[in-house]
Amino acid sequence: MSGPPGTAYSSEDIGFLHLIGRVVAFAIDDNFNLRRAAAVQAELQRQNERLQLSERELQDLINNIPAQVNTFTPDGQLAFVNQQMLDYFGKTLEEIRDWAATDIVHPDDLPTVFANWQRTMKSGNADEMEARLRRADGVYRWFQCRRVPLRDGDGNLVRWYGLRADIEDRKRAEEALVVQNSRLQLLLKLSKEITSNLEFRELLRAISASIREVMDCDAVHISFADPASGKFRLYALDFPEGKGFVKEEMLIESVGACKRALETLQPAIRNTANPQEFPPDLYKLMVGEGLKSQCVIPLVSRGRVVAALSINRSIDDAFLPDEIEFLKEASGQIAIAIENCLAYSEISDLKEKLAQEKLYLEEEIRGDMDFEQIVGNSPALKHVLQLVETVAPSDSTVLLLGETGTGKELIARAIHESRTSAAGLPDSMRLFSGPGIP
Repeated sequence: MSGPPGTAYSSEDIGFLHLIGRVVAFAIDDNFNLRRAAAVQAELQRQNERLQLSERELQDLINNIPAQVNTFTPDGQLAFVNQQMLDYFGKTLEEIRDWAATDIVHPDDLPTVFANWQRTMKSGNADEMEARLRRADGVYRWFQCRRVPLRDGDGNLVRWYGLRADIEDRKRAEEALVVQNSRLQLLLKLSKEITSNLEFRELLRAISASIREVMDCDAVHISFADPASGKFRLYALDFPEGKGFVKEEMLIESVGACKRALETLQPAIRNTANPQEFPPDLYKLMVGEGLKSQCVIPLVSRGRVVAALSINRSIDDAFLPDEIEFLKEASGQIAIAIENCLAYSEISDLKEKLAQEKLYLEEEIRGDMDFEQIVGNSPALKHVLQLVETVAPSDSTVLLLGETGTGKELIARAIHESRTSAAGLPDSMRLFSGPGIP
């Protein structure tokens, strides 16, 4: 404060002004603090808005991520699930909290899931496993399940994070690859059997066993037409768990799906739920064996039926389209194997027959040879006569060597008479004899 020259301020004035100054100072300070508080409040509001925006973005991200996300308390109580999980199970968070694992986990996977959960809760370590979870419509799908612990700075467990990724397509692809590899192994095995096993019935039994193993069925048999009865004869059977009702050599009438398969040259399926599809005697045997469905595949080569392959299972509707298509493709190779084996068997029979006929003719020829003019029993003479028997059936020129008086003329005459006595052989054979080395 100021005044004109000579203005004097008493101690009371100065004391009063001092008090006023303190009040003004407090007012100014309060004003500054109010401004700072307003600025801080505004900044806090902005931070809260950004945090809320981030939370909404994070929530949207978690809800739209192609996986199920959830959190658990340290003692394993469900705290949060994302929208993907709610949509998959068709439940609210409260409803899911009340669920037990038996409500959502496939029964075959329950023991593994329980053991894994107990081990994880006890150790406090992250874990990973695969399990099938039931969707709202009752369909089970494969999931890869991960559980990760969150700890504070002191290492104390604060929360569990869970993530489930749908791997159904991957599992199906893996299963398809396994099936494809198994079927490829079957084709390779069939090729090996075809080239290494030419005993007919053993070949067919080996083929039946290989198909039963790869196609995961109960019984496989191969039948051939029996001209005498007009039916099919069950020639080779692979049925490890059979009761003995269905057996080899039994005759099967071609009716229903079997007849259609042989007429159309296409696979056909029949089920014991339709008895008219089977001949009455076979139907009773199928029921007695516990077999319910059968797929008949005609084995066709060069447009004709070589045999009939029958695949049997003890469950209804047991044959998928891809299985039938594979069996149809493999049937061509099996038909070729059967034809090759039959041809080999026929050639072997003809070869054996020719060998027997040749032996018979040789014995007949030897029986017709007459060596009455040659008398002797020495090993050397017997050897010479064997040589005569060897060269006599041929039309080649024969040279006889030996000293004078050793009987070359007799040997030449024996060869000549043997040749002239054989039907169709000319009698103008050239025989040369002369002195030579004994």
